[in-house]
Amino acid sequence: MLDLFAIKKKNKMIDPKALQQVMRSRGYNMKSLSRAAGLGETYIRDLIIEKVKSPSYENLVKIS
Repeated sequence: MLDLFAIKKKNKMIDPKALQQVMRSRGYNMKSLSRAAGLGETYIRDLIIEKVKSPSYENLVKIS
């Protein structure tokens, strides 16, 4: 799906702008990516608004 490991910041957080760019370039919106990854419907939104500050390795793998 997405190469999130390439868009992680040095402080181990996801760069929300980079995530949105990659997500949209692959034809996903927040809800569709969350569903495709088997996560809660608001998980990607929570990453983008930085409610989730440091996603687990397992969740990164699911959405990558």
